[in-house]
Amino acid sequence: MNKPFQDNLSRSFIILLLLVALGSSLLSALLGGLSNAWLIDWLRQFSLEVIGALLTFMGFEVIAGRRLRAEQERHQQIALIREARLGNFDALQTLKNRNMLAGQDFSKSILDGISLDGVNLQAINLESASLQNAYLEGSDLRYANLERANLSGVNLRNAQLAGARASWASLPNAALTRANLSAAVMVAANLQNASCRWAELTQVVLESADLRNADLHN
Repeated sequence: MNKPFQDNLSRSFIILLLLVALGSSLLSALLGGLSNAWLIDWLRQFSLEVIGALLTFMGFEVIAGRRLRAEQERHQQIALIREARLGNFDALQTLKNRNMLAGQDFSKSILDGISLDGVNLQAINLESASLQNAYLEGSDLRYANLERANLSGVNLRNAQLAGARASWASLPNAALTRANLSAAVMVAANLQNASCRWAELTQVVLESADLRNADLHN
């Protein structure tokens, strides 16, 4: 709902409430006869009805305002995600500052060299995305979808990747020192020359992965 339309609706609503209050008071006057006692009661009752109408109106305004703000924020978030997926680092930085990246869909995005260290990226979808030489140290990527992503030279030191899906991902020369890869699925992933020293590899699935020259020492 746009703001001019909402303002017109608000004015119409309060006018309607005032007319109802005035109409009920006039009807009471016609039925009860005009007297000083009635006039005092009429004024008191009219005041109460107007106050009640205004309070009701204000309540509706608060609810409508909250809905409008929520709708505006949702549209703004959609626009920011669309710009970030196209490689707009300013939009991505805004989403990062607002902690709005977890669970978002960035599949096939070009994010080479991006810096998202220590950021909450849980369940983010980065399938087939390019994050070459990205800086993700200490980031939370639990249950993220990294399948077929290009993570060549990425810094994932101390990152949380438990339960992540990284099958067919490309991670040559990636830094995974002290990363938590427990229960991650990395079928046919390319880990050539990757450094996984002191990484948590409990129940990690590395079937058909390329581990040539990878450092897996603990």
